[in-house]
Amino acid sequence: MNHFLFRLIAACGCTGFFFSQAHALSQNELKQMIECSASHQQYAALGADYEKEFKTLGWKRINLPDQPLLYVYKNAKPINLFGHATHEIALSGNAILALYRDADVQQLAQQFKIPEYTEYGKLPFFRGVKKVRTERGVDGDVSYHINLNLSEMQGKSNFVLLGCSYEPDREEMERLLNSTN
Repeated sequence: MNHFLFRLIAACGCTGFFFSQAHALSQNELKQMIECSASHQQYAALGADYEKEFKTLGWKRINLPDQPLLYVYKNAKPINLFGHATHEIALSGNAILALYRDADVQQLAQQFKIPEYTEYGKLPFFRGVKKVRTERGVDGDVSYHINLNLSEMQGKSNFVLLGCSYEPDREEMERLLNSTN
């Protein structure tokens, strides 16, 4: 920001308003986060205010008692994610995902070339992960893996989750934690 603009903002006494408005989440930025085209830094900027940001965009939290690890949000207006419309999104761990009630998980796996996760053997439901890219950490920061995730969820109502996770590199995290001890 140039010095003139900074002095103008300071003189007006409106720095808090200016910065909160400049960092408001847009529906397009949300779409970029879910579709793995945002950076980890953009995802992390949601921070603790994500509930407020989502509410501003029309997303309201709904409760799915049979899915306690998911924070699910619904919007009256559909959003087009990955070429498919949905009224629902979900947060889980380091992931932000589109929620589809009537999607074919195998078709999505083929469309996006997401291999099934088989580390624990064949599961009765689909779980898949595809690495999109790695953002290398600089100046002591940890690297982040940006992954496209696809999960078939079963319960009172079945659905499919497709979206992005922003995961720290485990080895780098362990080295960082061990260096502080």
